[in-house]
Amino acid sequence: MLLNFNDEKNFLKETVSFIENEIKSLNSYHLNVKKKIINQRKKMNDNENWMLNFDSANAVDNVQDLTFLRSEESNYNHIDEKLTIYKRLLNRPYFGKIMLEEESIYIGTQTIVDNDYNILVCDWRAPIASLFYETGVGDLQYKSEDGRKIKEYVKGRRQFKIKNGELLSFVDSDVFIGDSELINYKIKSTDSKLTNIVNTIQQDQNEIIRLPINEDVLVLGPPGSGKTAIAMQRIAYLLFKYKHKITHDNLMFIAPNRIFNDYVSNVLPELGEKNIQIDSLKSMIAKILYFKNMRVESKARMIDRLYASKEDSDVFYKKTSGEFLDFMRDELAEDKCDFHFKDVKDEQHHIIINSTTLQSMFLELREKHDVKTTIQKIKNRLVNAYNKEYQKIYKTLFIKLNSNDAYIGEKSDLDKQAKKEASRMLKRAKRTINNYQFIDIPKMYRDICHHYQLDFEYKQKEMYQEDFWALVWLYTKIIKVSNNDFKHILIDEVQDYSIIQLDIIHQLFPEAHFTFLGDMNQSFLVKSIIDFSKMTINTKTLTTSYRSTKSINRYLQTLKSTDTKVVGEEGKDVVEASHVSTSYIIDIVTQSSGSVAIVVPSQKEAQSLYEELSDNIEIYLIEENDTFVPEGNVLIPYYLVKGFEYHTVISWGHHHYNQNIKYIIGSRAISQLYLIDT
Repeated sequence: MLLNFNDEKNFLKETVSFIENEIKSLNSYHLNVKKKIINQRKKMNDNENWMLNFDSANAVDNVQDLTFLRSEESNYNHIDEKLTIYKRLLNRPYFGKIMLEEESIYIGTQTIVDNDYNILVCDWRAPIASLFYETGVGDLQYKSEDGRKIKEYVKGRRQFKIKNGELLSFVDSDVFIGDSELINYKIKSTDSKLTNIVNTIQQDQNEIIRLPINEDVLVLGPPGSGKTAIAMQRIAYLLFKYKHKITHDNLMFIAPNRIFNDYVSNVLPELGEKNIQIDSLKSMIAKILYFKNMRVESKARMIDRLYASKEDSDVFYKKTSGEFLDFMRDELAEDKCDFHFKDVKDEQHHIIINSTTLQSMFLELREKHDVKTTIQKIKNRLVNAYNKEYQKIYKTLFIKLNSNDAYIGEKSDLDKQAKKEASRMLKRAKRTINNYQFIDIPKMYRDICHHYQLDFEYKQKEMYQEDFWALVWLYTKIIKVSNNDFKHILIDEVQDYSIIQLDIIHQLFPEAHFTFLGDMNQSFLVKSIIDFSKMTINTKTLTTSYRSTKSINRYLQTLKSTDTKVVGEEGKDVVEASHVSTSYIIDIVTQSSGSVAIVVPSQKEAQSLYEELSDNIEIYLIEENDTFVPEGNVLIPYYLVKGFEYHTVISWGHHHYNQNIKYIIGSRAISQLYLIDT
């Protein structure tokens, strides 16, 4: 039976009432568990003899007390998580339903089961819920948990507009109508962060989200096609589908910069899941101490350099190519490049073990072992040599201190003092050994470049990006750095990664499968840095953009001709202006109904404009090392803007940008775009 508006209103009321009762029940239980924890802690604190002493006659009781406490604390945290989910569901328990021949199934972000075990709401990630995102009615099928194909007769779909637990409207359709819903959401959105859009997932997006965890996939799509949203929904789906095999600790999202972590931070909690690790490749490598003192040019300086010099550009593309990667692999595999080593020195620069000795060790061990094992065995020998040197220095210092009659104190104090001084004297040597800095990777790379008829000059002040990543690749090939905990990794803006950088990620996480997301038209560089046609991978192409108005998209088409289908309103014309006053910008910002981003050519220009505007309007300055997305209006350098979206975008100093950068900046705008020449 097809329910009318009042019937639907009553069902929603009953569902909300059930959730409210569950919250009351959980709150009561939560309070009781909290009391138990407090009482148990008080009991343990009051008992002066309580401690984990296994020689004590009370040892068994003590262990039982601690086990009980840990169990109740875990229980408390579990209830707390459940309460958070239920409170969130009060606002909108579900967003749609599918009408089948025998029943109707309501679809939401979480499964809700009543006290009689009836399913009130089905999680959108459940196999049967995939029918909600299909196109058409009649005989359709979905895959069950065990992979069987199950047929269902779908009579229709209903999408609800619910706010604060109240039903505002609904619409019925044979075909899923997320397109209009999604673009309506985008136009009206004033949120500075990405939010979940499970009620507007499209059929092509749904297919990608539900791919198996052990399958690599490349997702290509234009700006606003929902690639980042797909990534986050895919994470939520994998956590649900494989909940008995993986946790949030087994998934990672590699983002273009640190700010992205905050930008996507709301999505998974909204879906009832914990956030996973979100990191950038740059920050991951920064944690490897071998590279601690290497200074690398910024992305902005690299872009300027490549556009300014054809010679630099040609060398860059050679050093980031698949051919150069294969050449480096061959050099290592065939022992064609020499391994270079550095002296291990103490704080006074006295040599403890010289590079010639290390070279001999390498040649001896390499006859029996692969490169990584050889390096590890050299490190083990160096640790032994360090320990011997430490003992020698420590004993000498102790004897010297002990023979000094002027010193009054216990021998234990002398012992500590001697050990502390010995550690200080060998601090440099210890750091060199622990960080593998006894290997001279830059010199090895110089030899490889020479064999490939390229130059490399080690610049400690500011190394070129292409050289730095080649050094990192060599590091991952000769030193054991793998982490097998991650089973699936999602990489956004993959068009900005060289094949060498992607191979580094494979070296770091050899057990992982990957979801790559990108757009070949959104590259800051002169030409593409990677050729996906040479990769054997399941490729999914999205063609519909849900972000910008048709007017903005027509402007984007003048920069890059694409087959993008645009869904949405006509919108206002793109505005072009030159040499405008500060008051002109202030008027745009104050009159905008949503967030405004002023995109500038450099951090220096951002700072200058910020000083002019900040006294008159509320605006935030975004910098490369920022870790959060401020709500409201922002000033942001162009090289940080990728991946974000804003109601209004002002391209400041528009004439400074090349065609590629203009396209990227313009595609950040949802409703209004201004092109300002300065």
